Amino acid sequence: MAAAALVGCSQSDNLPEQTPEKPLQEIRFTANEVDALVQGEVVTRADTSVQNRQFDNGQYIDVYITEAEYGQTTSRMHYPSPITFVTTDINGTMSPFGYTYPYYQTETLGNGDPIGVTIRAVYPQGAGKSNTFTVSVDQTEPEGYRASDLMYGLPNVDLDAAGAVTPRDVRVPLLFHHLLSKIQVKVEAFKDEDGKISGPDPTNAIVKLMNVDRTISFDLTSDPEHMLGARQNNFTKSLFVTTDASKMGAAIIPPQTVGTTKYFMEITLANNDVFYYTLGNAMTFESGKKYTFFISVKETKLSVRCVVEDWVDYETPFQKSLNLDS
Repeated sequence: MAAAALVGCSQSDNLPEQTPEKPLQEIRFTANEVDALVQGEVVTRADTSVQNRQFDNGQYIDVYITEAEYGQTTSRMHYPSPITFVTTDINGTMSPFGYTYPYYQTETLGNGDPIGVTIRAVYPQGAGKSNTFTVSVDQTEPEGYRASDLMYGLPNVDLDAAGAVTPRDVRVPLLFHHLLSKIQVKVEAFKDEDGKISGPDPTNAIVKLMNVDRTISFDLTSDPEHMLGARQNNFTKSLFVTTDASKMGAAIIPPQTVGTTKYFMEITLANNDVFYYTLGNAMTFESGKKYTFFISVKETKLSVRCVVEDWVDYETPFQKSLNLDS
């Protein structure tokens, strides 16, 4: 694991001055408010329960901390960039991995105001060190799915005039946002008007996305609206979504427009019958949106309906339903 290389590092050579009047205060975090509530059915691998409202235990998150600029000369604190934290319980409590806790500056500004820090976090670990991000080609298990779920996190507290978090003796909650697009798929047997099943059994059907771009440019230092850039033309013929599409399966892809000239999905039934699905109209998959495809398998064709929703649990949710019969 790449994070193991961090063991033994510390910032003990860069501690702020400590006095009885100015005790050291550790910068602590929680990541228990992932800004998403994914609603759906229980699935074979828990895509609708993987990191909905909070991170799973044992997840590594990179946090970038910088002393804020106030236009005054101070004895500046310098922090490792990034500091990797790991979630240590189901409540999103974060502890530094291989580091001691970083500290707030104990000096104050000329007017006596405290000196704060700017904070930006990214998941999965290491995503902020590259200018591109690539989703996993196999997302049938939680590990591949989590490794594809690019998120940025910002402090969910009131900031000072410099946009900084000022020293405090409580944990700073980090609110994370999904940057990519989520596709959910459920394959169902076709039912006639009387409710009688007349199509093949979809149990253990394997679903793959086809001809989707896996890579997108990414800049954590940009404002949230511009963190994602151009796609990188890293197309794949087979991105595995689920090995039993009779239950809801899911995968994450970069925002992109998928056209009508190539296959979009391959569905392989347990009896080895294979169906290919091509979009009837070009479809744009947007950042922060969830696309749920309900696919009924007839004897010789597919009937497809797609529900488009916000990936997050907004008070006024967005939703629309599209008939996408092939």
